[in-house]
Amino acid sequence: MAARASGSSATGTISGAVSPASTVVPPKPSNAFLIGSMTRNRQRGVATLWVKVPGAGTLNLSGHGLRTVIKEPGGKGTVGLPVRAKGSTLATLRDAGRVLVQARIAYTPTGGDANRKFRDLVLLRQP
Repeated sequence: MAARASGSSATGTISGAVSPASTVVPPKPSNAFLIGSMTRNRQRGVATLWVKVPGAGTLNLSGHGLRTVIKEPGGKGTVGLPVRAKGSTLATLRDAGRVLVQARIAYTPTGGDANRKFRDLVLLRQP
């Protein structure tokens, strides 16, 4: 019977080697977020929508007739997103003093997948 070399096994692999299937993939960060209250500035016809995020990432507010806003919170907390009308929606707001818009709020955590929510908002402006 021949002597085996140190560190080898009967199958020919080196003992102590890590197989690729045993690597641990860290879980993706949470993309859950909460849409809070909205504060209005009736003299300017704008509003601030408060959004609570669980960590760092990208927060995006957009919608038909709204200015797109992108914020990048550095960590967990509450972020204020300005809601401002544009184009014909702004003209309607100036004429009628009130306009209903649908905002699309998207949150993408760093290293994670995007999550989107929609919210109907009413912008008010004094004549």
